[in-house]
Amino acid sequence: MVERVRKRAALLAAALLLTAAPAAAASWTPPDARPAPAADARPALLPAAPNTEQTVEVTQSGYTSITVPNEAVSVSVSLYGAADSLTGRPGALTTGKGAVSASGKLRPGQVVMVAVDQVSTTFWGSSTEPWLSAAAGATLATYPPDTQVFPDASTQAGANAGAARAVLVFTVPAGDIDELPTSVDFGPVAVPGTAIRNIPFSSSGGAPLSLTSIVATPPFAVENTGTSCAANTQVPAGGRCSIAVQAAVTARGPVTGTLTITGNMPGGSRTVTLTSSGMTIPGPPGTLTAAPGDAEAVLSWMPPADDGGSPLTGYQIYRAGGAQPAPALVTTVSAATLLYTDKGLTLDTAYTYQVRAVNAVGNSEASAGALVTPVKGLAVTTSVLPPAVVGQPYTATLQAEGGTQPYRWSADALPPGFTLDPLTGKLSGTAADPGDHTVTIRVADTSTPAREAEGQLALSVQPAPPSEPSPSAASTPNAQAARTPSAAGGGSDGPGLAVWAWALLGAAGLVGAGVAVKRLRARR
Repeated sequence: MVERVRKRAALLAAALLLTAAPAAAASWTPPDARPAPAADARPALLPAAPNTEQTVEVTQSGYTSITVPNEAVSVSVSLYGAADSLTGRPGALTTGKGAVSASGKLRPGQVVMVAVDQVSTTFWGSSTEPWLSAAAGATLATYPPDTQVFPDASTQAGANAGAARAVLVFTVPAGDIDELPTSVDFGPVAVPGTAIRNIPFSSSGGAPLSLTSIVATPPFAVENTGTSCAANTQVPAGGRCSIAVQAAVTARGPVTGTLTITGNMPGGSRTVTLTSSGMTIPGPPGTLTAAPGDAEAVLSWMPPADDGGSPLTGYQIYRAGGAQPAPALVTTVSAATLLYTDKGLTLDTAYTYQVRAVNAVGNSEASAGALVTPVKGLAVTTSVLPPAVVGQPYTATLQAEGGTQPYRWSADALPPGFTLDPLTGKLSGTAADPGDHTVTIRVADTSTPAREAEGQLALSVQPAPPSEPSPSAASTPNAQAARTPSAAGGGSDGPGLAVWAWALLGAAGLVGAGVAVKRLRARR
């Protein structure tokens, strides 16, 4: 039996000299006949157990190299020898726990090896140092454990009825991750396009934070060139790190993904939700109108039918005309603004306006142009109305200037019996009662939208003049007796007498008055 053990040691030592990487052989063959190990054969690193454990499981046949974690302080090893497929005899189970230290045989960062085949499953430090082994069911003996590395090692013969494998559990001081956001929004991205965000965090545990993997799901990806702590590195306790993540957006609409960081932290990993949205520039604003004003233009428009997948941030207003023949930016207004007055323009000068919608990607195409020519402001120029007289027909025509003719007129508080022609501005009527009135006059032009002006005018209605005496009343005897010719004016036949007679009798009685005067003279 001793001779067989020696031969086994020689075979395994030769195998370790040939390769230090895992092989893809399905079954064991003599070392000198084994193919070169596959370059991509690596043990599967399982998520860290809470707080302090990192587990590596080896199931492939051949030789597998393993790097001891730099922060590891110990390792527990369980080796399972394969059961004999012909006889069904179970293989052995060997376990042991060893310390990891810079001065010991098992050191941080050291490359160790696991050999799995139909003879045994062996844990090695070098080609001449088999530390633990578990015999397969077809093998009668195996190596004794190296008690300097695994002082508590033990072997149970016939304890494994399945395939050969090895399980290594490294114990590491507990690190932790802090200040890592739960979600990161990359914001809108122009389609097609990319955006990069740096995601920072810190190491807050009592030991260095060991990062075993950093993985982002599409359309997000980790950018190693911008990451300060890539996978398989350590972040010292209290240190900081930043991971650069890129979002590649190819279509409009929201996109989501995750960033998962695995290491020696409680729970073994942390996940960050990643979001973004694809968008384009907005469509042009809706119908733009421009109304002329007094050295100004009043603009109004409608929002675009398509915002490009991102909320609008404003509108840009462009103007051409006058001293600026090419369109130039006048101002930018908020997204809630749909009406703007451009002041300080030159009267009777044509201007053309256009509007662009703006979102986070950029500016839309320009709206259709709107042409406008500012004119003098609309105003009522009539300031005084002539007085009216009770019972007499009245006419006055109101006047205005500026704006766009023809005008339309209206009035409030007109005296009873008065009307205002809305097309001509002619005020007319016949007043029945005297009095003073304050009339509100309004005029509107035919621009779009229409401009208006108003003024308040005083309109006085005076009483009718006293009526003249009738001729029949003046010719009665009583009236004649009440009137005595006056001698004033120089003599009985002077002008005073004629005036008196005219006033008393009127033109019709002048002849009779003359006859009466002649008779009076004859009696004298």
